[in-house]
Amino acid sequence: MKNVLFIYPEFRDQTFWSFKDSLRIIKKKANMVPLAPVTIAAMLPADYKINIIDENVRPVTDAAIHDADVVMITAMDAQHDSTMDLVSRCNEAGKPSILGGPHATTCFDQVPGVSSVYIGEAQLGLWKVVRDLEQGRLRKAYGHVVDGYIPAAEKIARINATFQGDTDLITGPHPSLAKSVIPRWDAMDLSEYNKVAWQIGTGCPTKCSFCGVWPQNGLKQRQKDVGRAMAELDFLVEQGFRGGVYIVIDNFIANLPFMENEFLPALTAWQKAHDYPFEFNTEGTISMGDKPELLDAMYTAGITSLFCGIETPSKEALEEANKFKATALGKEAVKGATVDCLDTIVEQSHNIIRHGFSIEAGLIFGFDKEGKDIAKRMVELCERANIPMPMMAFLGALPETELHERLKKEGRLKSMTTGNSLHGIDVNFKTARPEKDVLADYRWSVNNLYAPNLR
Repeated sequence: MKNVLFIYPEFRDQTFWSFKDSLRIIKKKANMVPLAPVTIAAMLPADYKINIIDENVRPVTDAAIHDADVVMITAMDAQHDSTMDLVSRCNEAGKPSILGGPHATTCFDQVPGVSSVYIGEAQLGLWKVVRDLEQGRLRKAYGHVVDGYIPAAEKIARINATFQGDTDLITGPHPSLAKSVIPRWDAMDLSEYNKVAWQIGTGCPTKCSFCGVWPQNGLKQRQKDVGRAMAELDFLVEQGFRGGVYIVIDNFIANLPFMENEFLPALTAWQKAHDYPFEFNTEGTISMGDKPELLDAMYTAGITSLFCGIETPSKEALEEANKFKATALGKEAVKGATVDCLDTIVEQSHNIIRHGFSIEAGLIFGFDKEGKDIAKRMVELCERANIPMPMMAFLGALPETELHERLKKEGRLKSMTTGNSLHGIDVNFKTARPEKDVLADYRWSVNNLYAPNLR
């Protein structure tokens, strides 16, 4: 038996992930139950004692580290600084640390001092970590390396060079999610959170140049078995939780037959049988506005809010990002067609709203081809499309994305992204327009959309 301390690091700055000011209003300590700790905890041997601490809810004490045989940490880029401090504390206490999650997967060479990293998805390789823990000999790196924008062979060579060959890696196709474990929601105090993250699938066929989803999770969407997914909801409701549940799936409409014929009918039946204990939100493309029957089915199942990565009203910038067909243009628009992106987005947004949904929109400044009038066009988009929560951010070049590799070849990269492009001034590459103009456009748009005298 091992005593495992599993830590989700603090978001120290105001970020897309923290919502610190808003949480005080609703008297919650964190927005969403982190998915990785409860999922990995369910994969560990049944006799392991698990202590999960979310630093955004309560601090990690020296005693908690002292009592652990091993400390596992999962982190995103925006949690880098707090992660490194945790690693230092583990080293001072003489406790081995294992870092996994998105940050370890793409920035494994940026985390000095950690005892071991796990790269990629854990379903097929975590047993090797457990084996070596039991034997008291952790390697420097484990993982499941897949072909993404960076070929697996190239990435494996980098990993082996970084850790001097002290690695135990597997490669091959992404693991199936069909028979996934049921997350250990019983190991956390769910009352401290605004909502729970519930994963039903992963992967996206839209090859957006700036996105880190498809290079890591694959172009073909993988879904959980519907019966298993509903069993997870059974377990969640047994914990006494009621309220918001975020459906984690990289693109809700990437596999429409699964959604329309399997998932949504099952979710609707489950909600009716349990008197609708949950209100769901999820993410997809704005082109869902062209699918009224799908929207009806989603609303009937209890989905009431959608995050849509609109990104920009600029057709040229959408083409640059490989997103022209998937965004505005649920109307089978082809590259070079005469389509008014703004009018199309507005129409699709209105259709979604008319079906009872609230829209959160991801909007990005910093594309090479966005144009000098982008600020006014962004504000016009939000006002005409009736978007109540526009999340405006700077374009960030994430490691192992098409955008990152292009900018690296062009000599335009400046630094590793902090993962905080929504609230911080984080432009990690040389912009095509003067950076001061991009920042000024961002500020002007935010000030106009969130002006205190608006009614």
